[in-house]
Amino acid sequence: MLEECGLFLLEKVKKIPKQAYLPLGILALGMIFFVYGLIQFLQNGQTKPQVVEKAAMSTATQSATLGKELIVDVEGAVLHPGVYHLGTNARIQDALIAAGGISNQADRAIIAKQLNMATKLTDGMKVYIPTQGEAQSSPALKDATGDQNVPGNDLISINSASVKDLDSLPGIGPVTADKIIAGRPYGDIGDLVKKKVLTQKILDGIREKISL
Repeated sequence: MLEECGLFLLEKVKKIPKQAYLPLGILALGMIFFVYGLIQFLQNGQTKPQVVEKAAMSTATQSATLGKELIVDVEGAVLHPGVYHLGTNARIQDALIAAGGISNQADRAIIAKQLNMATKLTDGMKVYIPTQGEAQSSPALKDATGDQNVPGNDLISINSASVKDLDSLPGIGPVTADKIIAGRPYGDIGDLVKKKVLTQKILDGIREKISL
């Protein structure tokens, strides 16, 4: 049967004029290229979802990596105060390095005595370095001393006192104490009202008990 079909096609080809060989050859090549292109198109269409899936996995990996960091606020007597993104195992020393180091205005005596550079940071932590003349220590210094205020000073610092110390003030509870800490640093006692942390009435009631 196949032989008969082959002979039939051969007879048909013999009857085709020689002048038509070139156009028919071009047509045959065109059909070959068309089929090849169609196959490539279908294969690419099948692989695209895989590429998208890989891209999605890459994005998810990057997001997970970005989540493995600490965000800390470094203020006070440092060269470049601000918010910094650090590794999960970062220490206070790393935060100070990120902020350009301690400035010349820093109270180095208090820092050397009370600041533990090896203290591990936590996400959202605020590191405040006191300047010369400030009669209190930084929140970062509590790990070494357990006391937010330098001996001999009875005033509570709104820039460095703990929630417990602020809570001891009349009219100040834990929630308001957290608001005071979140509003740091303060350049003036009146900033507590300007930043809408306290009302004027509450500030008047504690003004004689607080300091910068």
